[in-house]
Amino acid sequence: MTALKAELAKCEASRPDADQCLDLLLALTNIAVQAGVAAEGEPYARRALALAEKTLPAGHPGIAASLNNLA
Repeated sequence: MTALKAELAKCEASRPDADQCLDLLLALTNIAVQAGVAAEGEPYARRALALAEKTLPAGHPGIAASLNNLA
């Protein structure tokens, strides 16, 4: 998880609106949920949703995936 966090920091520093950043946020969310610490994944899920809503067209599956992670 530490490596993913480092990659996310690099991504957000260079291209914060990139699809790769969204993928990393979703991955960090899913890892936290699978590890049984969903509360630690919630901030990543919220950031993923904000990024998805900002960069993807309405109705895009990435927005639905981000919303699902907050359910």
